[in-house]
Amino acid sequence: MTDSAQPPITDEAAAEAADATPVSDTPELDALREDFEKFKPLLQRVKGELKSGVRQARPLHKMDEIKLAEIQKDQFFIVGGQMAYVAEVGKEFRTGYDRRDSRLRVIYDNGTESNLLMRSFQRSLYRDEAGRLITNPNLGPLFAGETSDG
Repeated sequence: MTDSAQPPITDEAAAEAADATPVSDTPELDALREDFEKFKPLLQRVKGELKSGVRQARPLHKMDEIKLAEIQKDQFFIVGGQMAYVAEVGKEFRTGYDRRDSRLRVIYDNGTESNLLMRSFQRSLYRDEAGRLITNPNLGPLFAGETSDG
């Protein structure tokens, strides 16, 4: 039987296959999934804040360059079509070219995470024309608490 003679895969068949396929088969993947569950409410809240206008997604391509100082713990970005949360920033070190760098733990809203260098993340953000910096609502206007009366 050739490939062209096989019946097409229907949505029902695909759903059955997905239900029958184990989500994870190693303790490491189970631990990652459980760890993601801790971040899931935070990521959902930020998505809601974006929709409601509490936060904004600022285009990075309009900036000359995303500065390393802008990549901080608890900062959110959109890179590669995914929301990325910087969960941890490791100890700073110097590269062979005497440049600052550190290791990041980045959690993505699709349930994956990455342990990458800050400069690599910076490069990904810079190269992504759709990359965005998600604003922090706690860093509002300078005089947000003041009234016009003085």
